[in-house]
Amino acid sequence: MARRQTPPQYLYARTRAEVRDKYRKAQRALEEGRSLGDDRQKVGQYLEWWLAQALPGTVRDTTVVSYRGALRSNVIPHIGHIRLSKLTPQHVQAMLTAIQDKGLSARTAKYAHAVLRRALGQAERWGMVTPQRRHPGRATQGGSPGGPRPGAG
Repeated sequence: MARRQTPPQYLYARTRAEVRDKYRKAQRALEEGRSLGDDRQKVGQYLEWWLAQALPGTVRDTTVVSYRGALRSNVIPHIGHIRLSKLTPQHVQAMLTAIQDKGLSARTAKYAHAVLRRALGQAERWGMVTPQRRHPGRATQGGSPGGPRPGAG
């Protein structure tokens, strides 16, 4: 029999009012059937877990290898240190710009963005990224929006 989840026993904040707000949010999340998740989990930790546990069996093995390469070489080095709950569209956009600034193609940036969107979409479905805070991968455009970058070519 599954154990009934309860709001966290310990919550930390600067004031009692902030603790009360966190507790109410946790209660609401449980009432809506969402996971409380770990607020301290980093993007890189989540992506490594997603690659190893959630992705296999849903796509071909060659796709897993391709996704792993895109995430480990282009995504995790740029945004892996950021908390999943704190990831913003600005972080994702900076990552995409950095990929192209390294001299990689717009196609590479778009592919990394697509893989990140898929992983964050799963996090959203599992309640790790709240629906009120849209997942940041969806709020940005992959690659260069207006054709080749100046000075490229």
